[in-house]
Amino acid sequence: MVLQKRRSRVIWGMKRFIVTLSPEERAALKRVLSAGTARARTLTRARILLKADQRPDGPGLRDAAVAEAAEAGAPVSRLALARSLLVNLERELLQAASRPRRVHQRWRSRLATLGKQIRVRMGDQVLEGLAEDVDADGSLLLRGHDGSLTTILAGDVTLQV
Repeated sequence: MVLQKRRSRVIWGMKRFIVTLSPEERAALKRVLSAGTARARTLTRARILLKADQRPDGPGLRDAAVAEAAEAGAPVSRLALARSLLVNLERELLQAASRPRRVHQRWRSRLATLGKQIRVRMGDQVLEGLAEDVDADGSLLLRGHDGSLTTILAGDVTLQV
């Protein structure tokens, strides 16, 4: 099977390769996919070529859409993806607002620095001590070598070995 491929100018958002399949080539690629016995790479390439076909009766997808469809195995709707992400984010935020202690406990349980000696850089200032806890706002509580307790709102934290 010979596929005719022409290079076009590379412009952001435009197609880099133009794929035009004859009806016979489309039928051959569909047979390869329906048999399902070819190597995974061959099946993926067949899917890509079918999605990229620029003939009037082909899907004619842009390169990014072809890549998404080939990776997912099915077309991906950006609107559906965005809607799903926003719905899940809203649910998480509502749960967080209704149970702030639970959020704090989950956050605290994921911190690898608690109970360890750390160094915190905040601009030109460097503090060292024990990462003792996090307060209700999520700020790090650092117990200095002199016994003082400092609330760290932001900084670069490194573990001391």
